[in-house]
Amino acid sequence: MAYLCFDIGSSSLKAALLAEDGRLLSLARRPLAIARGPDGAHEADAELWIEAAFSAGAEAVQAARSSSSSLELRAVAVSGQG
Repeated sequence: MAYLCFDIGSSSLKAALLAEDGRLLSLARRPLAIARGPDGAHEADAELWIEAAFSAGAEAVQAARSSSSSLELRAVAVSGQG
């Protein structure tokens, strides 16, 4: 059993695949950009987050599957600040 975890940060999105015992099976990262507008406003494009999550998640799962043919995903978790 494994858990796919996403962390949406201010500069990158990370996807980690963890074993039930907490071992890191794989990790993938995608850069994110924050648009800075007038008057100090900051804005993130949610569509870019989704694209980054799909891409990084697929890479993390593929990397873990290359070392274990019996990978079974139990849950997905997403965290972020803001």
